[in-house]
Amino acid sequence: MFSRAELRGSPIDVPSGMAQRQLLLLGAVCAVVVALGLGLSGVLRAVADLYPEALPAHPMFVRAHVLLLYVATPVALVGAVGMLLMPGFLLSLVAGGDRRWGILAATTVGWALLIRGAAHTVLRLLGAGPVAFDTFATTDICLDIGLMGVLAFRARRGHAIVVPVERSDHRRLAWMATIIAILSVVLLPRLFWQDLSGDGIEMLEAGRSTLAYLVPRFPGPESGLVGLGAGSISSAYPIGWFVSLIGPVEAAARLPLAMALPVLFAIISDLCEFRLPRRLSALGEVAIVLAIVTFTVTLGLNSSYTAYSARGARALRFDTSPAHYAGRFHSARGD
Repeated sequence: MFSRAELRGSPIDVPSGMAQRQLLLLGAVCAVVVALGLGLSGVLRAVADLYPEALPAHPMFVRAHVLLLYVATPVALVGAVGMLLMPGFLLSLVAGGDRRWGILAATTVGWALLIRGAAHTVLRLLGAGPVAFDTFATTDICLDIGLMGVLAFRARRGHAIVVPVERSDHRRLAWMATIIAILSVVLLPRLFWQDLSGDGIEMLEAGRSTLAYLVPRFPGPESGLVGLGAGSISSAYPIGWFVSLIGPVEAAARLPLAMALPVLFAIISDLCEFRLPRRLSALGEVAIVLAIVTFTVTLGLNSSYTAYSARGARALRFDTSPAHYAGRFHSARGD
């Protein structure tokens, strides 16, 4: 595995020893992320169930559960997002090509939607019931192991495997995890404990329906495909993933936001670097992180209900969908 700069131009031979070491490292990282995502999913469910009725007097900071809410929860949410995106990331590596962070992040989400949807469809065709936690976890582990096997096979045949390995890439990955951690702390009462609005209930049920159906269904007398748009479809599947992980609770309809924001950071960073001779500095990346956090907190705490703002009780908005910004990214690039 090599940096992007080393892989530009004609194909090169991959030293087998280096490829094996890098694959072992990638496999170890994958195992840690999956273990965090699955092993700590109970933390997210425990937080969601912490206050089933009245909230504490100061819900923005609960002293009685500091370690659970402000240490374990960010780690669990980062692990859950990494685990959910891991099959898409590995499949992006299998597909190959020299990709910038924004393209890699956007394709990771797209591949994750595709391969997990295909796997769950096969399970349903084989007679499996709704995708509960055990089935979901087993399927994801099998997908990761299978894709790692494909990567090992490609490396053995001399194919270059492009993974972000430059120092600035490590810093950018750290910022993506930081965004998730900040979101989980600052908006914790809104994410886990606020009652859902009508739209939020609709999206939760649409996401829940993906555990049993290929295409999301909406509740009500006109249930089915009525009213589905591009934003609704792309939002329903990640909601279904979180329903499998933590159950059909309010937080399952909101936590996909934690998966979308790091992708937006990667895409916006690439937009800022488009046709520039150098990459963004750490200060420039801090500015993007602050902008995303300010945007998210403003929408999360907004009490209005107009076309340009959102209530915290609503589910993932189309404004934060990675597909929305990926389209802008490709338009700006002229692709």
